[in-house]
Amino acid sequence: MECFVIRLNDLKFYSRIGVMDQERVVGNEFVVDVEIRYPADQFSFSMEDLCTTISYADVYEMVACRMAQSWMLLESVAKAMSDDLHERYPPDSGSGCNNKENLGACAQHGWHRFNNPVVMKPMSGLNVNV
Repeated sequence: MECFVIRLNDLKFYSRIGVMDQERVVGNEFVVDVEIRYPADQFSFSMEDLCTTISYADVYEMVACRMAQSWMLLESVAKAMSDDLHERYPPDSGSGCNNKENLGACAQHGWHRFNNPVVMKPMSGLNVNV
């Protein structure tokens, strides 16, 4: 199954994320990578139809909104971003990847829509996949 891969790499944010109160007061710089795999088949994508694709600007705004909030755990903010992406761009039943009989074929082709789309790294280098 053919798919598009949409990546937003090295999105930099100054955020207040940390377990210690001081971390949430002072803040830190974070880098966020987002990767979305989206089906490019006839059921999901139509040429020149913006309603059938993913807006980079919308994805960036969703990430920026979450990074503007205060969080204790990187895992929590990454999970919230992932949930936002799933809600905004739900899997398309027409693509065939939601049908139980097609799950093996979809996995074989490497298409897992929004499977762990968010990677966050504080400037210290820790990676978090949700």
